[in-house]
Amino acid sequence: MTCIDPTQLPPEARAALDALTESARLHAAAARREMALERVRPVLKHQAIVRIMATGLNPTTGKAFSYTSAEALSESDPEYAQHLAQLREAVAERILASAEQRAAELLAEYLVYAPRRAA
Repeated sequence: MTCIDPTQLPPEARAALDALTESARLHAAAARREMALERVRPVLKHQAIVRIMATGLNPTTGKAFSYTSAEALSESDPEYAQHLAQLREAVAERILASAEQRAAELLAEYLVYAPRRAA
């Protein structure tokens, strides 16, 4: 494949390449947000488990919460549940950004190379 001078491309192809660059930036930002949320998830889960253990007796067993039994309920902790919701939203944003980037790649490829193939 030969190197293409972007200044020699038609305006719609240059615009598609600019859109591709922007979609890649958005994809990277979405990935960074997901990674930041995932990085703190274990700490927040541990804090949720500690809060649950501090509530007293496990209503199921009538005994004090063990770490494992509290962990099973960790997603019911409001703070941790909110964090998980944010993490799910970040994952969805990253997936959509990836799809938008792929669509931009395909459009840019078509607009850059299709005219050359037709010639």
